Amino acid sequence: MKFSQAELEELVSLLDYNPETGEFRWSVSFETCNKRRVVTVGDIAGLKTKPGYIRINYKSRHIMAHQLAWFVVHGKLPSKFIDHKDRNRTNNRIDNLREVTKIQNGQNRTLNRNSKTGIMGVTQHPSGKYCASITVNKRNTKVYFDTIEEAAAYRAEMVKQHFEKIS
Repeated sequence: MKFSQAELEELVSLLDYNPETGEFRWSVSFETCNKRRVVTVGDIAGLKTKPGYIRINYKSRHIMAHQLAWFVVHGKLPSKFIDHKDRNRTNNRIDNLREVTKIQNGQNRTLNRNSKTGIMGVTQHPSGKYCASITVNKRNTKVYFDTIEEAAAYRAEMVKQHFEKIS
């Protein structure tokens, strides 16, 4: 269930956001709804989720801290995705956040843990050749090269050509 504009404004009135640190702190004291915990003025708001984002709970609902930071600064929730420029999901400083499309958001991701080449979009084929792959407009393109350097250069050039620079 989404928050209404009025509910978001109410939540923001209970919090202090520091755009330089990206932290939200409670500006009021209260007991949580299940009375298991007392929140005092100055306590950091939000908990880290399993994927690593900060989530703030309020009235049995939650909102991601990066979305709330965007709301505090811009007066509205983002219409697209919010990307963490440095890929640190807990870094909610406003200068680290940008509104992007789903495709742009996917371009700014970390390398998969099981990558054997250490280069995004480059794999080694069983033949020994290196495969540079990229998906543009839902169409996957694969090109094979003799060296990893050639494959990496091709992949980098394709990213530069097909995806607008996001800043």
